[in-house]
Amino acid sequence: MGGDSDEAQQNLWEYFGVDISPVLANFKKTMKSQGPRDAFKKMYQYAAKQLDQKLKNADPEDEANILNDIAIGITHFATLGDPNVELVDFNKGGFKILRFNKLAEKLKDIDLAATYSDSKTWPEVVIHERGNPKNKLLTVRVKIENKPKGIYVRNIIEKEPLLEKLTEYRKASWDTAPAATGVTDLDAVTSTPRLTGPGARAARVKHEPRMDKATLGRERRTR
Repeated sequence: MGGDSDEAQQNLWEYFGVDISPVLANFKKTMKSQGPRDAFKKMYQYAAKQLDQKLKNADPEDEANILNDIAIGITHFATLGDPNVELVDFNKGGFKILRFNKLAEKLKDIDLAATYSDSKTWPEVVIHERGNPKNKLLTVRVKIENKPKGIYVRNIIEKEPLLEKLTEYRKASWDTAPAATGVTDLDAVTSTPRLTGPGARAARVKHEPRMDKATLGRERRTR
């Protein structure tokens, strides 16, 4: 999710059921006085604390709602909210087909926690198995780039091994299927029809990234 505006931060954390409105005023103030790193550090700390407290202290009904919010957030960023979309995850050994349609149900079997991390260049919020921080579900991190016309902020949502495990539908190895490099081979391991016709051709046309306010979360900077 691009942008460093109030709206961008509200939209980001609302997908995970977190209300960050109490710290928005301080976020803007810190952004101006101390810079983006300190501002996002405080924002991410707050979001991680709120999410972890909700996960830790919720009764069964509230916990189910929180996990549903997390599943909706993940599905949005993975498939733009369409649970019927399948992702193909390539690696050196082969590829995996990932499905997100039953994620909320699968999350109910895991005791989740949220942790703030400041060990890297920019702050991170990690959602992981409680008591086992290495078993990560998801990481939300900030990336800020210096562009000729100003800084550009991205809030990046990264899948982690636990999420791959929960959503894995099928996988194939290049060793067992060395010729599986084309769309025909991918069609053979997934039941979802591949897009064809004019829509598919249009989707393959390279487009410039959108820079409007709705996409960036703020007006494009010109200096």
